[in-house]
This record gives sequence, C-alpha cells and structure tokens, in this order.
Amino acid sequence: MANPYTPQLPTGLDQSLVPTKVLAQSFFENIFLTDLQQFMGPSEASPIHLDFMNKGDGETLTYSLSKELDPYNFIDGPYAQVTGTGGPPQYYSDTITFNQSATPPVVEYGPNFMDLATPIDMTANIARQLQTAHRRNITYKILKAACVDLYPNQATQGPVAERVLYSYGTQPGGSVYAANITDGLTAMAGTTDPTECGSSVQAINTMRLMAVSGSTGATTVGAFETEKKINPVELEMENGFSSPVYMYWQDPGSFNTGLRLDTNFGSRYYGRGVIESGMQPSQLKGKFFRGAIEDVEIIDIPELQKFRIYVPGIGTFAHNLFVGAQAFKFIWGKMPWTDYQYFDLKRRREWALQDIRGQKVIQFQSLFRPGFFAECGIIHHFVKINDTP
Repeated sequence: MANPYTPQLPTGLDQSLVPTKVLAQSFFENIFLTDLQQFMGPSEASPIHLDFMNKGDGETLTYSLSKELDPYNFIDGPYAQVTGTGGPPQYYSDTITFNQSATPPVVEYGPNFMDLATPIDMTANIARQLQTAHRRNITYKILKAACVDLYPNQATQGPVAERVLYSYGTQPGGSVYAANITDGLTAMAGTTDPTECGSSVQAINTMRLMAVSGSTGATTVGAFETEKKINPVELEMENGFSSPVYMYWQDPGSFNTGLRLDTNFGSRYYGRGVIESGMQPSQLKGKFFRGAIEDVEIIDIPELQKFRIYVPGIGTFAHNLFVGAQAFKFIWGKMPWTDYQYFDLKRRREWALQDIRGQKVIQFQSLFRPGFFAECGIIHHFVKINDTP
C-alpha cells in the first residue's frame, strides 16, 4: 500500500521525495581534560614518579626511601672515639601492585550494515571516545589515591600534622591539628572568607614553609624538621640562592570563594597593572594555570570537585593538594591497547580499551614517630567553599 500524499510546504512536493542530508562529521562533547601525565617522569623531581614493569617482574613493585644521616650529632674532638658510635643505614619501603583495567565496552550494532546506513565513521568515533575516557580515568585514579584511598575512613583517619592544613581563621593561614579528617573539618565553623576558612595567600605560604622546613609551619621553638622535608619539583637559582618550586592543585571552587577574594592576592599579584614575571597571576585570562606565589604554581584541577566533603551543619569543603616531588607512584605493566570482538555472526561488535597499571600516593613510615606514616610529597589542604551541601 502506497504512503498517503503529504505535501512538503512551500514546494508542495511529497515529503517522501525530499531527502535529508546526514553530515559525515560528528561533534563531540567539549571536555576540559586535566592531563596529569604531563607531571609524570622517571626523575626524582617528578611529582608523579613513573616506572615500567617488564616481562617476568611480577605484579608488585617495591620502592624505598633512604633516610638521611644525622647532620647535627657529629663526634668532635681529636681523641674522641668514633668506632662503635654509629649504626647501619636505614631504608623505608613501600609497595605498589598493578591491576588490569578496561573501559566499559562500547557496543556497535550491525557494523557492516551501518557502513551502508550512515556516512558517520562509527569506528573512528568510538576509538576517540575510548581514548578520552581512558585519559580521564588516569586523572581520576591519581586524585582518588590522595583524596580517598589514603584515608578511606575519615572519621578515624587523617594525615600527620606536618602533612595537613585545615584553614582556620583563628591563626594566620594556620591549622589546629586533628587526628582525623572529620574532626578537623568540624572545627572549621567560620565562613569561606580567606581571613577565616577559605583559601588564602597566607595558607599557601604556610604550606611552603611546612614543605621546606619539614614542620607544621608553627612559629614556636623546636618546629624545624619534625618530619621529612618535601623536595621541590624544580630547584631554580636566583641571585645565587635556591628557589624551590612547588605546585598547588586546587578545586576551582575554592579559588572563586577564597583565594580570588583575598586582598593580598589581588593587590600583590592578581590585579596589579605592572607585570613583573610571566608566572605572575593575572585576572585577564581564564587559564587553569593561575600563576605562582613565591614559586608555588597554582593550578586549577576541575576533577578535584569530585572529592568535595560535606559535614552536616558545618558546610562543604574542598580537598586541595600542595604537591612536591615524588608525591605519587605510577607504574605501567602494559601500555593501553584497544580490543574488539564480534558476536552474532559479526552483526555486533564490542570495543574496549585496556591497560595494566597501578597508582598510589608515596608514603613512608614517619622518620621521627614510629607507627605513623607520612606522605613523601603531599600536604593536604582543606578549605571551606560553602556553608551548605
């Protein structure tokens, strides 16, 4: 039976006679991907220390930290006995195990028939989508290693005092230490203002002091080297003196509610009319790299928004990361590869991208407190960004 006549106005042609063109090009969702792979490398200064496993190496990699020798208690005197006063070198080690991971399979129905039915290159589109999902998963797993996996029970667990900063308004950028994350956040009852519980220039300066001195950043006697120092990602020289470079990975929300509103940030760096350095923060551009404060490079990591914490009755907090060298360990057991398989007499095809890898925060036994562990290259920074969920 023929289709009834349906005119296509204004031409008057039957609709069945008017073709519809399908573009061969398809458009993709615009994803601002934070590619943390740029921070990977085999150097000791790399924030994400990279290793490769070879055939027969097994499923676990052990890496070690060599404890520095005591630089203070030397044996002085021309006739003082040296033999018998020392001890063996000390090493602390940790392990990382890799797993095989894969993207959820993408099902391509009737691939042979689809080649006739549409001009869109389905196979090329699927390959691109798999690669993007894989790169995003690497970023997610690295951040999750620091924000979730390290202290899965926040009510009972938390970093040592030298590796965490709860931004209280009671001290200049400072912190009142709590043995677990929940108690630390609960005490942050102030507002998101940088002078209270928001992010600030003072907080970044405090974490820099914590890193270079191996301390809590306190200004009291005996606050130096209470824990291992954090090595910089780069050591520059200026006027003959060292200039250590670190990174501050921030939830963009914490920048909008805190650091951006800090008068010190605005007057000294962000809103200045005179540009002294290419690293100087600027409000003229919306790039994820926000500039540097005392050689601490401030970088927006939008994916950190997935790890926000809400404490009932207190507010919502961002989990930012002050990052130095050897903060993470990343191992490739096998680089990514794409596989597909046919079903139902090749009427259906499933695609997946797979790899074998492992990622972990590098953490060693505390150098001065037996039974405690300290991150090798991370200071956790909790800042308030909202008084509600």
